[in-house]
Amino acid sequence: MEAFPFRKTPFNRLLKRGFFTESHLPPIQEFKDAMSTVGSQAMILTASFRGDVDINKMHGTTLGSVSSLTVYPEPIIQFNIQVPSATSKSMHENSYMALHMLSPSVETVKLARNFSMGSKYINKFQDSKDQNILSKCTTPFGRIERDQWDLFENVIHNERPDAFHIKEELHLPILTKNSERILICEKYKVFQVYNHEIWTCRVKDILINVDENTKTGGLLYFSRNFHNIGDPLHDFDNDADK
Repeated sequence: MEAFPFRKTPFNRLLKRGFFTESHLPPIQEFKDAMSTVGSQAMILTASFRGDVDINKMHGTTLGSVSSLTVYPEPIIQFNIQVPSATSKSMHENSYMALHMLSPSVETVKLARNFSMGSKYINKFQDSKDQNILSKCTTPFGRIERDQWDLFENVIHNERPDAFHIKEELHLPILTKNSERILICEKYKVFQVYNHEIWTCRVKDILINVDENTKTGGLLYFSRNFHNIGDPLHDFDNDADK
């Protein structure tokens, strides 16, 4: 049997076999370019806070790294977040967060870009002492209309004894428009890796938007742009056997 046509090579070396060539880019840029060829789900995370309802306490970020970790013995989800981060600080202090599965639309693209501005603060303005820049980058709720969000405790009207509620002293902002489903999560374990944290969280509740209760595939991020899912690919040989 013919050997597999690729072999192990150093990271920045030319692959001698197959239709590959060296990128001639620095390793970090080479890695970024490689990862930009992979599509991922874009979700918005919002963090809980305590005290008075204040826009300046309400933080969130756009994620492209959310995935299911396990279902048993309880549903656990994982994602990573760049630090330092106002959103990470809120999650460490208050434990609860909401992950929004977005419908693919022009409106959700604007939302995703709005909530990603915190990374600009980390990468460009971190050493700036300009409080206007800090506020602009880390307060995404100040840049959206009030009718686009509500508090979890105001939306839930379930009086079942086993219904999930966050702690009374906390508030959790959720995006009530353009979200197909919202995962209400609680911090489980967090791991530091260089300038990122890997978060694992318990899924405590799931909110379903009755107006958008369809499976669209969500908002996808690929090659530095947002997309919606395309047509399914069919293996006609296998389909014929079904």
